[in-house]
Amino acid sequence: MKSETLVIKTDPNGNLEWQKSIDILVWEDARCVQVADGGYIITGITYGEGNAFLLKTDSLGNTEWLNNNCLSSGYSIGRTVVQTSDGGFVLTGSVCGTRWNTCDIFLVKSDNIGNILWQKTFGGALNDYGFSLHTMYDGGYLIGSQTSNYGAGNADLLFIRTDSLGNEIRRGTAGGVNEDGGGNNIYGGVSAIFSKDSAYVLAGMTKSFGAGGCDLYMVKQMEFSNLIPTITGRIYNDVDSNCVYNDSIDFPVSNRMVQATDGPYFVFTDNNGNYNLRVPDGNYNIAQATVANDIFTGVTCPTTPQLYNVSVSGNNLVSGKDFFNLLSNDTCGVAVNIAVPYPIPTSSPCINQSFPVCVTFQNIGRAVTDATFHIDINPFISGLVLSIDTTIGDCNCTPTISGQTVTCSPGSAFAANKICEICIEVFVPDDELYMDSVINITASIDGTCGGASLPPTNAIPIDALIECAIDPNDKTLISPEGCGPFGNISGDEPMVYQIRFQNTGNAPAHNIVLKDVLSSNFDISTFKIISTSHPITRVELFPSNILMISYMGIELPDSGENQLRSHGFVSFSISPKNNLPDGTIITNEVGIYFDLNEPVITNTTLNTIRDILQPVTLPMFNNVCLNDSAFSLSGGYPLGGTYSGVGVSNGKFNPSIAGTGTHLITYSYAIDVTETNYSLNKTGIFAPVQGSGTRVYLGDDQVSSAIPVGFNFNFYGSDYSDIYISSNGFITFNSGSSNGCCSGSYLPHYQANPSNLISFAWFDLYPPGNGSIEYFTTGTAPERKFIVNFNDIPVCCNSVPKVSAQIILYEGTNIIEIHSSFIEVSAGTMGIVNNGGTLATVIPGRNSAAYSITNDFVQFIPPTTASLCANVAKSAITVNPMPSVYISASGATLFCEGNSVELTAIATGSTSATYHWSNGDISPSITVSTTGSYTVTVYDVCGTVVSAPVNVIVTPIPLATITASGSTSLCPGYSVILTSSTADSYLWSNGSVSQSITVNTTGIYTVTVTTNACSAISVPVNVSVNDYPCGNNKILICHIPPGNEDNAQTLCINTNALQAHIMHGDYCGPCTSKSFTSDSEKSNEDSENIPVYSEDKVNYFEIIPNPFKESTTINFKVPEEGIVSIEVYNYLGQKISDLFNEMVSKGQQKKIEFFTNNLSSGIYYAKLKSENKVIIKKMMITK
Repeated sequence: MKSETLVIKTDPNGNLEWQKSIDILVWEDARCVQVADGGYIITGITYGEGNAFLLKTDSLGNTEWLNNNCLSSGYSIGRTVVQTSDGGFVLTGSVCGTRWNTCDIFLVKSDNIGNILWQKTFGGALNDYGFSLHTMYDGGYLIGSQTSNYGAGNADLLFIRTDSLGNEIRRGTAGGVNEDGGGNNIYGGVSAIFSKDSAYVLAGMTKSFGAGGCDLYMVKQMEFSNLIPTITGRIYNDVDSNCVYNDSIDFPVSNRMVQATDGPYFVFTDNNGNYNLRVPDGNYNIAQATVANDIFTGVTCPTTPQLYNVSVSGNNLVSGKDFFNLLSNDTCGVAVNIAVPYPIPTSSPCINQSFPVCVTFQNIGRAVTDATFHIDINPFISGLVLSIDTTIGDCNCTPTISGQTVTCSPGSAFAANKICEICIEVFVPDDELYMDSVINITASIDGTCGGASLPPTNAIPIDALIECAIDPNDKTLISPEGCGPFGNISGDEPMVYQIRFQNTGNAPAHNIVLKDVLSSNFDISTFKIISTSHPITRVELFPSNILMISYMGIELPDSGENQLRSHGFVSFSISPKNNLPDGTIITNEVGIYFDLNEPVITNTTLNTIRDILQPVTLPMFNNVCLNDSAFSLSGGYPLGGTYSGVGVSNGKFNPSIAGTGTHLITYSYAIDVTETNYSLNKTGIFAPVQGSGTRVYLGDDQVSSAIPVGFNFNFYGSDYSDIYISSNGFITFNSGSSNGCCSGSYLPHYQANPSNLISFAWFDLYPPGNGSIEYFTTGTAPERKFIVNFNDIPVCCNSVPKVSAQIILYEGTNIIEIHSSFIEVSAGTMGIVNNGGTLATVIPGRNSAAYSITNDFVQFIPPTTASLCANVAKSAITVNPMPSVYISASGATLFCEGNSVELTAIATGSTSATYHWSNGDISPSITVSTTGSYTVTVYDVCGTVVSAPVNVIVTPIPLATITASGSTSLCPGYSVILTSSTADSYLWSNGSVSQSITVNTTGIYTVTVTTNACSAISVPVNVSVNDYPCGNNKILICHIPPGNEDNAQTLCINTNALQAHIMHGDYCGPCTSKSFTSDSEKSNEDSENIPVYSEDKVNYFEIIPNPFKESTTINFKVPEEGIVSIEVYNYLGQKISDLFNEMVSKGQQKKIEFFTNNLSSGIYYAKLKSENKVIIKKMMITK
């Protein structure tokens, strides 16, 4: 039998208008669409040849042209054809046997008469099939297909997006581990469309999901990178208020929120002040969002008002909606934000690892002079090691570290709109002592602004728990730290979240989008980006609190290529709404989209707002001493907690039991918090209870009569035995409840009627239109289950099934479960609410909102009567040992007089010692030069200790004197005996070692005596052999008349008379002289009498030192005022110097310096004359 292509035309009611049978080849399979001229374009396969074809007819089905071989090779089938804007056509389908004897997807473009312009194929080594085709707004094409080469495995749904020339620019898959797609053959079907909200929607078949076997499968994937920004503009600070941007003085305003109402839709300006606001078609008012304590005021300009009315349709671009602001002159303010982008592999600080801390200071006000940036790292944990990483922006300073504080002071003013970012590394030592401790990070800036001190400017503190957690993609509440299993917080401060992401794929991620459905309990206007690892392309807030943060084109490396750079993060703050009731639950999770892959869903954060909540803190303890008594620990907050640790018993710390060293002290605080609300669990398995029961027949907007549960069920603290079913998708425990028409209330709704209910799809449902409602009780006591089924119930007022769901009430545990086979409502609510409507637990995104779900599981867990809210804080106590001390000597402690020894106190086990020596000194070291017993007392916080004594013995220097047996002025041939003072040993200058020596030669004699190893040297004794010839065999002597010794006379005598003079006490050499004359002048005289005056006539006349080498000092004073002269003579009586000749007052002491200069060694005489009184002193020069 021969097959032909049959074209049938009907009217709108399906009545036949005409039909045409078109014979192409042997057997045809065809599909057609109407084109712009009213005719039809048909594609399919000619089985005789195995070729895809294109056939064009007129409006009556008459053939205009045919191309029965659209692809030049392979076995091909055309599945979809569309007309393009140029009047031509584009065709998709499958072509088989061209590469690996498998099938590929093809895309063929023809002109308006079927001539092929280009063709493209897509696929891999396994089968890929093309099915549906749509043109895109940018002239490109979207193909719905099935793949065995990409995705989760086996077969998956696939979409391919191309440009206008058929070049692939994007692809995405959906499916599970089993077969999904279009039936795994060329005749299957997968449809792909691009929705109005810029998403890719795929429909096909699935064996991976659903009830089993083959089920319909529909997937929606957001296209984040190519959404068209329909409204764009820029926000400036117009410094000169002239409504014209001047880049020399004006500057863009970043991170500024712009809103479009109705919606509302929000977007934030980027670093250049630009915003790109994406909205569906409609009419909008565009304005800057209201900001509390705004530092800017809007400037109304002729062409740039503060409110724009904009109409958007057909993806048109509305640009130039700029805003000019003016920074208030009296505004001073700096935004300070802390980010802690933890390194992989840990998502929290860990011992023996460093983690970064980055603080951003953004001047959003006037210039700040004398600014200082501060970063403080946990004053309660010592031992952390800080190092500077980088400074970025307009810091103009070099950070310094002191302990655990970083400061940085710019050399110039911190100008308006400038940003400084300081990043440091914090190293946690490798000590288990630090585990589970909280590192508190704070930052601030101080300085002068507008002539006054800058208002307090502090960042939201960050508490980082040292726990070494691991998760590359997560969401964490950084601050405040929640308490207990429900994450209890006070709700009166901003909540700081951090989202971390890592590309764990096998290729770079071009675009990354974070989609976060924020809790309805948040005040959206308080949202603020704090820090980010990469430049953010766009921050948007859509209706229903959908936050989208887009990173476009960042080319994030995969972890295999670059582990370190494969990570990213963003942190933001947002505040809960005011006056939220006690027990309000805030949950959150994030979907992380890497290009168009299935999203990575993070963990769910859980926090509960409590009226009474205290964090647990424990300060650092002061150091204690080993011998201190046990003492009670204090400082833990809140009061009533428990202390534990080594040496701790019954809240007391005993140093002697703990021992010396640093000891971990833990403070545990727990409080029983009565949880009044249900907790939510969405991680269970969709598994409805099979069975059927009693049918309930309800009309539109009707509530059933009492239905017995079969056991007592506790709901919000009250027991119930009956329930009532509303036709509008909920059950209630209240008799006489209203039916809840006509949409789901936003819970909690603070209404008594209806309330006390469990809703799975509270909406305007319509049981009369289709489906059934039934209930039954199953199981045996005390573990029975009560079941309510809504089967295939439509919404009002048609018969299309929209709701199939099951509610299960569990006996004993009072747990509630909802198993939804499918629900599709436009303003429905899924949750529970107490009697009176004041307390509710609602599924995020399903609170009076549109939602569409399949095979969904939700569980509500009753509040515990006393849910433990516990927390732990850690600190440490250092036990110092008792001090000990000893004395260290720098040398021997037995030494001779004139020497010394340094004694140093060595105190061990003490860090704050003070010293007190037995001689009164208070320094750590003393220098000792006297005999004695020395001790030192050490005073320390841990006690007082006295050292053992050190005995210092100082031996006296022996007396070294020389006694002469007679005059040391000898006549030739005579001698004198010099005797030393008594000692242990002697050493004379001439080498003798006896106590006495006999000297008969001129010289200077000393003796060194030693006693007890100490030595001394005597004063020199001058011995002179005086041989002063006077000529004619005469010699000069000093004659001392007997009985008149004070009147010694210098005489020249014959040598033969010398012995007689010596016998009665005279000696050789002059004793004094009035004048000396030459030998020729006195040649006829036996002697010359020279008058001599005693020293008491002068008071005193003294030469010190004598003997001497280079110089000496002549000291004198006279009894009467007069002229005094001093002359110096050599031993021959020749004058060599007039040393002094001046008026001298009575009793005036004079000192005259005499320098030897070029004089040779020998005997000299100093002659002092005053008023005809003369005294002569002998001097000896020794060189």
